[in-house]
Amino acid sequence: MLWLENIQKLALNNNPFVIATITDLKGHSPRGIGSKMLITETDTYDSIGGGMLEHSATIEARKMLANNSPKVLELELQLNKNGTAYGTQCCGGKVNVLLELISNKRPSVSIFGAGHVAKELVKVLKILPIDINLIDSREDMLEPIQNDDQANINKIYSKDPIKEVKNLAKDSLILIMTHDHIQDFGILAQSLNQPFPYIGLIGSSVKWIEFQKRLKESGFGKTDIAKVTCPIGLENVKGKTPQAIAISTAGELLSYLNLEDTN
Repeated sequence: MLWLENIQKLALNNNPFVIATITDLKGHSPRGIGSKMLITETDTYDSIGGGMLEHSATIEARKMLANNSPKVLELELQLNKNGTAYGTQCCGGKVNVLLELISNKRPSVSIFGAGHVAKELVKVLKILPIDINLIDSREDMLEPIQNDDQANINKIYSKDPIKEVKNLAKDSLILIMTHDHIQDFGILAQSLNQPFPYIGLIGSSVKWIEFQKRLKESGFGKTDIAKVTCPIGLENVKGKTPQAIAISTAGELLSYLNLEDTN
């Protein structure tokens, strides 16, 4: 049972996969009810029978992995000359295959800048089962940050943090709070070229007015600019201390993290 041996390995490495199980069959099929296989974006483990049957399940499973949805899908496949959209297999049976998506994917928050607010924000966020990328061009600012049993804190020292934007997961939540407004703007502009679901920029209303002007001059339209949250944090929280901003921002991020949907 290769699938069973590999479940733990994939889970430990946070690799998403789909479990394919034969749940019912009529007539002849290469494998019986209960046969399973694992399908990842690039590999498969064990087998539910090969041929069109397995090929069809693999294609549908990889669609689920690409979209992180649906969580469960049932396929009814005809193993005859009529076949499916993916080919034929003349065993003469009808097979039901249940596909179950195990995403194993932890939400990620990427914070540019390891200043006072960022450090307080990490303290709040690290109690959650998420990945935190903390990126700064000042190596000494990253040194005091400690990892946590729950969260995975990835400290990234980069002389050019703007270049790090392209290396982030496309579903990462982005927070921009560096010590340099020029750096902030470069990171913001680069982030707007990516499909990030949340882009937050710390700053005053004066800073945001200036940044909007510069974004327009750089060719960004109203739709692009509307993707930016500035100021960050819950609107009804007025505190200006790093701790208050951190707690308020964490509260805002919770609506984007979808923690209850993680496996």
